[in-house]
Amino acid sequence: MTLNSFPASHRLLRSEEFDAVFQNRDFSVSSRSFLLLARKNALDSNRLGMVIAKKNLPRAVDRNRVKRCIREVFRGPAVVNNLDLVVLARKGALTESKLHEHFARLWAELQAKATS
Repeated sequence: MTLNSFPASHRLLRSEEFDAVFQNRDFSVSSRSFLLLARKNALDSNRLGMVIAKKNLPRAVDRNRVKRCIREVFRGPAVVNNLDLVVLARKGALTESKLHEHFARLWAELQAKATS
């Protein structure tokens, strides 16, 4: 996998996969801007799904920036494998330069919960 790729095998694609995480989550981490839900899977890699609603971030440029940042952090080194992760953006989610640091902190917190 190249640095910038995000193959289908690392994404949650179907509504059943999202519903499984929503209904049977093992871990959750939240902040004022985001909610991360995670569920263990039987695969050898993590998979990511994002719910970035137009209602919460009306400008497309902000939604796209948030999604790019989430994918970038997700592609980084993972301490925990075998997680299905859903990221939900809340109303007024961060869109400034601290977005990457904020999401990286949430990802680290989730990994700490999953390893303990």
